Amino acid sequence: MFLPRIWRQIRVYENHRNSPSQENLYLHRHHIRRLSLEKGLFGLATFVYPNLRKLEMSDIREYENPVLRVSVDLTKTCPLLAHLRLARSDVTSTTWMALSAHPNLKSLELSEIQVEAIDTPWFWKACEKLEKLYMYEVSLQGPIPEDLVVNRLHVLDMRSNYGVDEEVQRALVYRSTMLEFLEWELNNYDRPETRRLIRHPIHKTLASPPPAHHLS
Repeated sequence: MFLPRIWRQIRVYENHRNSPSQENLYLHRHHIRRLSLEKGLFGLATFVYPNLRKLEMSDIREYENPVLRVSVDLTKTCPLLAHLRLARSDVTSTTWMALSAHPNLKSLELSEIQVEAIDTPWFWKACEKLEKLYMYEVSLQGPIPEDLVVNRLHVLDMRSNYGVDEEVQRALVYRSTMLEFLEWELNNYDRPETRRLIRHPIHKTLASPPPAHHLS
C-alpha cells in the first residue's frame, strides 16, 4: 500500500549504503516520479521509467570513463519527463536529439554544461518547446538560429554564462516574447542594445502575478 509513496522520489548515490539496489530500482521504477542520479550511476538512467516527471543527473564526465557519458533516448526511457537537470556532465548528440523531439519536456536546467557546435541546432530545437530554461556557467558554441521561435518560454534564468556569446543571449531574450520572469547577468549591460532590453515587455498573468524580473 505504501510502495508508491516510498518510491515517488528517489536519490541514488554511488557506493552509499542507503541507496536502493539496481534490482529494486528496476522492480519499482513505475512508481518513481522524481529521480536523482550522481557520478557513476548513469546506467540506471537507461531503465524505462513510465511515470517519471523529473530527472536530475550530475557529475557524469567523459574523462572519468567514456562509457559514463550522458547518452540516452529520453523519449523512450522517460516518456512523461517534464523537467530535466544536467550538471557537470558530458552530454552526447543522442541526448540533445532526444530532447529536441521529446513531447512533454517543459523545463531544462543546465549547470556547468558544454554544448558542442555540432549539437547546437538540436539544443535550440529543444528550447523551442520549453516553458522554463535555466543556464548556469554554460558554454554554448555557434550563433542562434535565424528561425528560432521561443514563444512558450515564461522563465529565463541565465547566469555566469561566459561561454555563451552576449549577442546570442540578447537575441534569446528578444525572441522570448512571453517572458514572465527574467534573471540575467552580463559583463557589459551599459551597451545600448542591453539598455533597450530593460524595457523588453514582461507579460503578466491575471491569475497570479510573477516575481519581478531582474537584470544585473
